[in-house]
Amino acid sequence: MLMSKKQFSEFKLSAQEKSAPEHKKTVKRARTLDTSLGDVCTLASIFRTIPLSTVLDTLAAESVFNQRERDLPHWLMTYYVAAMALYPSSNYVAVAEKLAASYKQINGPLSELKIPSSGALTMARQRLPWQVIQRLFQTVSVPITTEATPGAFYHHLRLQSFDGSTIDLPDSAENGESYGYPSNALGRGAFPQLRCVTLVENGSRAVIDFEEGPGDKRSSEIKLARPIIERLKSGTLNMADRLFPGKELWDLGISKGAHLLWRVKSDVRLDIDQELPDGSYLSRFCGHSDCKGKKRKNGTLVRVIAYKIPGKNETFRLITSLLDADAYPAEELARLYPQRWDVETVYKDLKFTLPEGKQIIRSKSPEMVKQEIYGMLLAHRAIRVTMLDAAVYGNVHPDSISLRRTVEVIKSNLPEFGKFSP
Repeated sequence: MLMSKKQFSEFKLSAQEKSAPEHKKTVKRARTLDTSLGDVCTLASIFRTIPLSTVLDTLAAESVFNQRERDLPHWLMTYYVAAMALYPSSNYVAVAEKLAASYKQINGPLSELKIPSSGALTMARQRLPWQVIQRLFQTVSVPITTEATPGAFYHHLRLQSFDGSTIDLPDSAENGESYGYPSNALGRGAFPQLRCVTLVENGSRAVIDFEEGPGDKRSSEIKLARPIIERLKSGTLNMADRLFPGKELWDLGISKGAHLLWRVKSDVRLDIDQELPDGSYLSRFCGHSDCKGKKRKNGTLVRVIAYKIPGKNETFRLITSLLDADAYPAEELARLYPQRWDVETVYKDLKFTLPEGKQIIRSKSPEMVKQEIYGMLLAHRAIRVTMLDAAVYGNVHPDSISLRRTVEVIKSNLPEFGKFSP
């Protein structure tokens, strides 16, 4: 319904469409989902996303070598750190027992590993620099969807979303000093917090980029988003919520050849330069309310899409670098934008589903916190790769695969872990 000429086109998006984007309506439920998932989802297929050759190359690139032969070499501890995320209810020794059983299956009954003590495992983790796990994550975290994957592309543009969150850490003096505590009018929070920004591939919901920093005022989501935006690729359409739009970040993303679809706050001034046939319009984006005169002249050209959800008074305004209204209709983009909530699903995976209601991070030192969180990201990525494989194998929509169920199947197929060759 068109409003006044100098206002905007109001697209009738139902509440159902807001919470469940158009692509989710076509989800095909699997009749034999458990069978398909069980066939595909073994620990061997999970850890194929972290090939041993890549682990060894990463260790070499970081100049990390064992000075002598150890029961817990660096390559094994790399897998151990990732496996910790799969077994939040198991202590360190119990996780090691699972790895030892797998190692025995690889090499036969005479190659049994001695089960180390908790102290030995801690020292082995301390010998493995967290930068190795970070670099390994950065190496393997490439997009995994194709244009045939539902919800993964829009007009040949790979869909990606990013957003920020915080993660509570164990309350130790070292964590508190390094990461800081959240605070408000009521005082300091109970636990140190890590702040992070995550870039997620829509379609698979796999994490493809990640930045972390202190959870107090020394850091912000805007600061953490900058290096992620610097690494954006051309051929992508990147969606974000209204916290992020600023001219500097916007221009940075465009300079990388990426396309953007971001929501803006209500106080951002976006005057009409040219109305387009689909109800959207072209404007100059300065990133704040005082966008006039010389500032506006130097603003970045954007296309504005404004709409309301029936039953709600709030006006949603999106800005995009896709300026061609014929090629990229406003209503399509308005219906597409709710897919950015896929990144919230990933935070639910990391903060609630994987840790089974327990504290996500166990480590009490900043170095081990970093090592553990990148290990968790490796495990999550491996799970998401397996879920996409299961969807393809069962000819179902990826959204019909349960992450919780996937983790259960991975654990039940633990012996298969031994089938990846060291």
